Amino acid sequence: MVLDIAEMLKVLEEQKNTLEELIDIADELSPALINDDIKAIVMITGRQEEKGRQMALMEQKRRKLLEEYSLKTGLEIDYLDDLFCQISIDEQEKLERLAFEIRKNHQQLQEAQEHNSLLLKQSLVYVNRILAFLHSRNPGIYSKSGKVNRAVRIGNIDKSI
Repeated sequence: MVLDIAEMLKVLEEQKNTLEELIDIADELSPALINDDIKAIVMITGRQEEKGRQMALMEQKRRKLLEEYSLKTGLEIDYLDDLFCQISIDEQEKLERLAFEIRKNHQQLQEAQEHNSLLLKQSLVYVNRILAFLHSRNPGIYSKSGKVNRAVRIGNIDKSI
């Protein structure tokens, strides 16, 4: 029995395209994180969230299709590789190509997200240091010997800026 997997190929193509869009969105997020552009960050993360929801729905559809194929054949089909013995060679090649592109795009998205995560952590460390300086009662000052001396504050810093 040869299965018709046109619907599965369509879902996988949609997943591939959505991953590509997520990569583009993650690339847009990097400059916003570097420039601390809060409005852009909020807008971009909103788009990421929407695409993530779309991706989850597509994944549910893909799993449902695998269940349907499993019922049609009477075989246990849990993964795309399990379909290979049930489809034509041309469809196998299409399926392998799409699966490869999805894996590649997923890896690129993970790298972009890791990069953005590091930028975010770097910004948080910077902000925490500035806050610690602004809120410290007795900031340390380096002496000629390189040791930290606790100085008495003479003036106040205008924190309203």
